[in-house]
Amino acid sequence: MLKLIKGVIAVFSVLALIFIQVKPAAAQTPWSLETTLTEATANVNSVAFSQDNNWVAYAGLDSNVYVHDINDNWNLETTLTESTSLVRSVAFSQDNNWVAYGSDDNNAYIHDINDNWALETTLTEAFNNVYPVAFSQDNNWMAYGSIDDNVYVHDINDSWNLETTLTESASTVNSIAFSQDNNWIAYGSGFWETYIHDINDSWNLETTLTEATGSIYKVAFSKDNNWLAYASFDNNVYIHDINDSWNLETTLTEATGWVYSVAFSQDNNWIAYSSNDNNAYIHDINDSWNLETTLTEATGDVNSVAFSQDNNWLAYGGDDDNVYVHNIPQASPGNGDDNGNGTDGIINNGELPETGPNQTILALLGLTLIPILSFNLWYLLSSRKKRI
Repeated sequence: MLKLIKGVIAVFSVLALIFIQVKPAAAQTPWSLETTLTEATANVNSVAFSQDNNWVAYAGLDSNVYVHDINDNWNLETTLTESTSLVRSVAFSQDNNWVAYGSDDNNAYIHDINDNWALETTLTEAFNNVYPVAFSQDNNWMAYGSIDDNVYVHDINDSWNLETTLTESASTVNSIAFSQDNNWIAYGSGFWETYIHDINDSWNLETTLTEATGSIYKVAFSKDNNWLAYASFDNNVYIHDINDSWNLETTLTEATGWVYSVAFSQDNNWIAYSSNDNNAYIHDINDSWNLETTLTEATGDVNSVAFSQDNNWLAYGGDDDNVYVHNIPQASPGNGDDNGNGTDGIINNGELPETGPNQTILALLGLTLIPILSFNLWYLLSSRKKRI
């Protein structure tokens, strides 16, 4: 009898391992919409994530910059209101100390994140509307471009004084980007050209890229320093190989309208761009630049697209006054493409197996019945020992 009781206890122990399961969190569909940010009251021109993954900021025609706390359910943290005209762009510094934005009031404003977002300084070199703003990766430089055709570079560590002015463009400077290795600064012109300057060679011109047949509205460097991309009003995105003498690598042609923005993900897996055809397009860099997905939440021109630094989020904003935040699919551990890039092997196309309702009921029954049965068996065994 004692052996039988021990056998029954062993069976119940196995059942406990089967039934007592922690129900995993419901997985998100790849690239599904996480949230929509709706504080802006007019077109959103620019979206940016902070380097520490705490903040997302966006700005636009209502002259304000809105900053949301990612870790507080995307709630509004603060609104920056120094600009007296529409805001064209917003950017965070790499050290998470500063946020900058450029305005049609001809100024670039810098706020101190760690001083309750207080205004640090106003840069006033431009003679006309300020379009792009950008920080270098080493936190030494802050640059902004203008409709006056110039790029102004300021030394952050020298009280924000002007370091140099880049004057190659013969038209509006629509975009600026610094390379991740701090070697290059690129800017795109309304006259269809992209200029690359060598920071370490006294800011001299390195090369001019001329593939586009329309205004260049956005430039971006990949995080591994391999690629430079620029988006054009000819509906295309051009990718150049930095390590192959800046030669053209490929052209992305999915957009059916002007391309306003382009961005690389931090893990070098994805490139995204947005268009006035109301869409954002995502391409897989490690799959020969093929189209991965098209995001279609927006109901107006999509003016800006940005990846978060932790590769969790993609955000885009536009003329419907909203910012849409989508989740980015994560590769499963140990899987990847043939080169070990980790871009394949998404679990069930990005979905974890969910515990169904029947399994959940069984788990609850297990949690309830197993202690009761175990107690009864213990009592029975104890009683038998007493009788013996």
